[in-house]
Amino acid sequence: MRKAPRCAGGFLWVFADEGVVRTDDNNRVDCNGQYAPDGILGPHLEKEGSYYAIREIWSPVQLFAPEGMSWRQEDLSRLKKIAFRVENRYDFLDLSQCRFHWEWQQLPKAFGVGTSPIVLKQGEFQGPVVAPHGEGALTIPAVSADADVLQVTAIDDRGEAVFIWSYPVEPTTPKTDKQIGSAQKMEVVQTWQYMRVEVGDYRYLFDRQESGCLVRVEHGEAHRYDLGAGGPRLMALHRGDRMNEVFTYQQERVRSQRTSYVPYEDLGKVKSFDVEESSSDSLVMTVRYELGSMDWVRWTFKPDGSVAMTWQYTFNGVVDALGITMGMKEQQVKSKRWQGFGPYRVWQNRLQGQQYGVYENDYNDPEPGVSFDYPEFKGFFRDVRWMNLLTEAGTITIAPAAGDTYLGVFEPRDGADHQLYNYPEMGISLLEMIPPVRNKNHETDRIGPSSQPHWVNGPRQGRATLYFE
Repeated sequence: MRKAPRCAGGFLWVFADEGVVRTDDNNRVDCNGQYAPDGILGPHLEKEGSYYAIREIWSPVQLFAPEGMSWRQEDLSRLKKIAFRVENRYDFLDLSQCRFHWEWQQLPKAFGVGTSPIVLKQGEFQGPVVAPHGEGALTIPAVSADADVLQVTAIDDRGEAVFIWSYPVEPTTPKTDKQIGSAQKMEVVQTWQYMRVEVGDYRYLFDRQESGCLVRVEHGEAHRYDLGAGGPRLMALHRGDRMNEVFTYQQERVRSQRTSYVPYEDLGKVKSFDVEESSSDSLVMTVRYELGSMDWVRWTFKPDGSVAMTWQYTFNGVVDALGITMGMKEQQVKSKRWQGFGPYRVWQNRLQGQQYGVYENDYNDPEPGVSFDYPEFKGFFRDVRWMNLLTEAGTITIAPAAGDTYLGVFEPRDGADHQLYNYPEMGISLLEMIPPVRNKNHETDRIGPSSQPHWVNGPRQGRATLYFE
């Protein structure tokens, strides 16, 4: 909009959701289904993710890191300072009347507790002289050792925070604070139904007959994790009204599917389980597939009870979401704690507004237009380094290898009339592409470039490590 020569501007439809307190029905707020909740705030001014996205997009101060800059720890350690480009989008205020506060933070660990960071190094300075609608530069001292993230806050002339920008640091060598166990006996036991991998008092059960998936994990006598259909399995979704054979007699059916997301069916079968000779520090098992999209999954078991899974699938087609799912029933999950952008979920066309840190929240399942419990527990979360899921059986920790992986936590819930989206059961998923969110009047194709589907062609790989308490 800012660059287009024929764009006059834009507006937000309404500030807050509109609702009537029903004294005849336990004083609930009635928003008339999904007809009245059109705002960026709830009826009692509850803040949801769009509120913060708009705060970033319309911020009168805009900060940009050097283009192509590496945020790896080893590369940052060679720098003395980082020069950011800053834009002044105020109409009357010079940026010299603002201040900028910066912090290099160390975040709590995956196997620790709490969410509060440790500030390793910080400072504050007056903004550079940049006239309204102009741009300039500001510099920040380079990375402090062991920092996980840089946070930069713009503060206006009234002392109010305009926005906080986050820049996560990628460690040179991914590390965990979990203590590595001593060498334990590792073996594979084959039964008619399962391939069972035993590592000390851990037992990993794989479906040998059909899916080849990890379906259950047992740790001693106290912890038994049921992963349902298990995983990893292909998760490739497309909007239900996208099909080649759209004839006239199908128009009504196609139109009714414009908010439904349909999974591509993977017809592949297990070809083999290949076990490599185990050593004192690992056991490797590769599950190979044929006649479908999944190519192989390699499992590497470690003495600490962790298991790393590496996968490859080959997919050709148009998708709105793509990755793998690990199954699991949401009724088993009580809370989550994670390192990544948050605390709100994101969509492909609404990634803005979040800060990088460690967050946690209890399970909730709000219904749009009916309940307003934020941040939502379920949905897609951005750049997750690790996530703890507290379940009835114990804690599962998922650590994706790539920092830009989206971690999906079950399927987001829409209102009763499904005007926005309707997803199949998604479990816990690791996705490289996530769907956009539509509005009540337009399909996602019609609401901008960031809402378009993806054309995928060829093999793709991913990696993550699982820890079971």
